[in-house]
Amino acid sequence: MQTSTSSTIIVGHRGARQEAPENTLDGFRLLRNLDIHHVELDLHLSKDNQLVVIHDKTVDRTTAHSGYISDFTASKLSKMNAAHHFPNWGSHSSIPLLDEILAEWQELKSIQLEIKPPNKKQFAKLAQELTTLIQRHQLEKQAIVTSSDTRFLSYMQQHAPLIKRGFVAERFSRNPVGICKRLHCHYLVLDWRRCNQRLVRQAHELNLHVSVWTVNTINAAQIVSSHGVDSIITDVPSRLTPLFHNK
Repeated sequence: MQTSTSSTIIVGHRGARQEAPENTLDGFRLLRNLDIHHVELDLHLSKDNQLVVIHDKTVDRTTAHSGYISDFTASKLSKMNAAHHFPNWGSHSSIPLLDEILAEWQELKSIQLEIKPPNKKQFAKLAQELTTLIQRHQLEKQAIVTSSDTRFLSYMQQHAPLIKRGFVAERFSRNPVGICKRLHCHYLVLDWRRCNQRLVRQAHELNLHVSVWTVNTINAAQIVSSHGVDSIITDVPSRLTPLFHNK
C-alpha cells in the first residue's frame, strides 16, 4: 500500500490519549500543533446541564476525585486535574467544557462528538445543547454526533435531523450497516478489529464515512487503510500521521 499518498484521515482519539491527558485542552492543542484538525471526544452532561468533555461516567479514573459527572457542576469539574492519571505531566489540566474547545479551534475539519449511552431523561437536554453549540460555532458541516446508543441516535434523527449522526459499532454489534441505514446515519464508527473490505464496501454503497478505532500501530493502520476506510482514530497521532496525507 502506498501510505505516502493515502487519503486516509488521521483522527485524534480523545485528543491524543497516549501522548497527552485525554479529553483535555492540552491534548487538543497537541493535535493542533501536529496540524491535525480531525478529532474524536466524549461528552457527558454536568449537574448544571453543560456539555463537559470526559469519557467515563465518573471522575474516578482520570482525576484524584470520586463521583458521577452528573453530581458535579461544570465549575467544580473544571477545578479537577484530569492529568492526574497521566504520568509525568507537569501541569494542571482540567475537565473542559465542549464550548471551550470549540471556541479556540477555528481550524476544525471534523469532530466526532461521542455520547456515551445516556439516561433517557437526558435525551432532550443533550439534543438541545449539542444543537446549540454546533450552530453557535457554525460546525454543521464538521460535527458528527456519534453513539452506540441507537435510542439516542433515533431521538437525534427525529428532533435534530440536520445534525449529522454516526453509529459506534462495538466489536460484536450485529448488522452495523443496517443500523446506519435505518437511522439515516452519515458515519459508521467501527472497532478496527471488526473491519474488513466487505463491510467497508457495504457502508460506502450507502455513502457512509467509515471511521475505525482505536488504531495505534503502523501495521494496523496499513491493514485498515487497505480496506478502504475513510478515517483512522488513534491514541498516537504523532506516530501515524507521517504515513498519511490528512485532508
